[in-house]
Amino acid sequence: GLDPLSGVGGDGANGDPDGDGLVNLQEQAACTDPNDADTDSDGLTDGAEVNAYCTNPLLPDTDGDGLSDGVEVSFGTNPISADTDGDGLRDGWEIANGLDPLSDVGDDGANGDPDSDGLVNIQEQEAGSDPNDVDTDGDGVSDLQELMNGSNPSDGADGGKPSASYPYRGMTFNIYGDYAAWQMTIQGIGPVDYQTDTVSMSSPGIENDKMKVLRKGNSYRLSMLWLNSDGHTDPYYWYCWQAKVNGQPTTPSYQSYTSTRLSGNEVVYGQGWLAENESGLLTSHVHAHDGAGGNVAEGLEAVLHIYKCEVSICSPDDETWGELDASRVILDDEDLRIRVRIAPAIATFDLCRRVMGSNICVKTSGTCPAGVEIPVMAEDFTVYSDRSEIRIAKTRQQLISLGLLPQNDDGVNEMAVYDVGTIAGNNGSDLSDSNAFMRLGIDERGVATGEPSLTLESSPPRARLSKSFLKAAGCEIVTVSYAGIEYARRQIMNQADILYYSGHGLHKFALLDDYGPSAFSGRWNKDLDCLIVSGCSILDINDYNNNFAIDPEDHVASPGKLWEGVGPNVMLGYNYYAPADEGGAPARIVSAWLMLRSSLGDVDAWMQANANNVSWNACAIIKNQKYVYFKKIVRGFWLKREILKNNW
Repeated sequence: GLDPLSGVGGDGANGDPDGDGLVNLQEQAACTDPNDADTDSDGLTDGAEVNAYCTNPLLPDTDGDGLSDGVEVSFGTNPISADTDGDGLRDGWEIANGLDPLSDVGDDGANGDPDSDGLVNIQEQEAGSDPNDVDTDGDGVSDLQELMNGSNPSDGADGGKPSASYPYRGMTFNIYGDYAAWQMTIQGIGPVDYQTDTVSMSSPGIENDKMKVLRKGNSYRLSMLWLNSDGHTDPYYWYCWQAKVNGQPTTPSYQSYTSTRLSGNEVVYGQGWLAENESGLLTSHVHAHDGAGGNVAEGLEAVLHIYKCEVSICSPDDETWGELDASRVILDDEDLRIRVRIAPAIATFDLCRRVMGSNICVKTSGTCPAGVEIPVMAEDFTVYSDRSEIRIAKTRQQLISLGLLPQNDDGVNEMAVYDVGTIAGNNGSDLSDSNAFMRLGIDERGVATGEPSLTLESSPPRARLSKSFLKAAGCEIVTVSYAGIEYARRQIMNQADILYYSGHGLHKFALLDDYGPSAFSGRWNKDLDCLIVSGCSILDINDYNNNFAIDPEDHVASPGKLWEGVGPNVMLGYNYYAPADEGGAPARIVSAWLMLRSSLGDVDAWMQANANNVSWNACAIIKNQKYVYFKKIVRGFWLKREILKNNW
């Protein structure tokens, strides 16, 4: 609805027809409606979303936590973090259930239990039940009992009975007897849970349940005892019983094979469960009463292990295979190291494969989101006194061969962003320019910021600042799962085409924290085509405008020459002070650059975008060719100049 023949007023680049704080040029860059102050109708103006809160003006719920961005601002929660207080509970779920999304303690935290039903908040969230109601669906069966039964605590129609469509979350034992009474004992044998419970069957032909929450990493001894024959005196009556796990007969899961620890058989039930079964206890079984009152079930016993499985991505330079810090990127000359710890220990490799699975699944967010199954081999498996471990290391070339990473340039237009700013602004640096940069149609290959509320678990994921991120100049999220559950999420190098650095440069040649050129030698020559340094004086060559005559001790002569030696083909930045984030100049510049580069090329688009913003300190370096800058002719009058490299 704007006039393409007019460049003034509400129709021009700097017009703001809807009065939302974004001019038309910014609205075009953000793909928002210049005639609608709130394009996504979330209660925040487009200008507030872009400039103040760094939310997505096209998504009413940027972080996907169930609360619109406007509601989050009114509640004081973080609209770009699904879990403001970091307790594992989504902000929207907490508010909907009367919990405080800004508190992670007491009844408001993950381990709180407001209704005292035995399920803590994190479990209620997972189950979809009400943390303030012992029986969410009002069917007379408590939420805890429903989870143990394998029924849905939010479905009153199931009557607390198991449903094939609802995942089983606990373990129950059912005993069925025909003309006999039986008793099962469930005894915790540690290392943490030592409670003992019993379930008895005294009425012929009726199933009996015993619910028990079994803890991961613990083991339990199960035993079956015949009590009486219910008045029957015939010495040849047969008495039957069947043990069930989560309401399902264990018979289909019975597998017979030799164990090095036991002389008998073992039963595997699902992933992570193992019962050492010497007498067929967890299978359908028929026993004959001997007519003399003898206990035919005596000695029927099994030990059930509930395995705790932890999967980590480990540091490539740690001999002990310690866990990799979330801010650290695995570089292209480093291995991807995967560690699985299983407790209690599984004694044999064959048993581990049967119980936990044969493959580890590895996914990369950009190249292979579907994932690749990597077989677990015997040489990867080690048994310790308290645990078993799987350790797998894959080189970069192996990951490429598996299709998890690309070979050099993958032909995709990609960008990565390193921004020292925060949402609220940190020493003059906010996230306005990097957010503007990321919204303009280029595939994202990693974003690192100074904002502490953003993590790799955010949507989209955000990393902490690190030198490894700058070295990589682009990365993907690599996730690892085993036994059907996704565990680890870290970063692995996949160099982008464009790296945008927004932060403080030192006139002495270094990026923030003294990151000098030598740290990146041999790193920025993979896929990287263009480096943008929105920081002070990093790319200055020969100080042609005599900016440093007053303070020469704070400036190394021609730092741009040093960076040219390690940088990509095109480097864009500033030879003196860079425009500060406050006021939105960098955001306007990167938006204009991205729109102009297809017609003008990277260098001329950069110079033009800065000239439009009266940012005369802009400069550019084309590797092994020339230096481009604005020469100050007289006060207020500048001309673009090019200096060939052999004349520097």
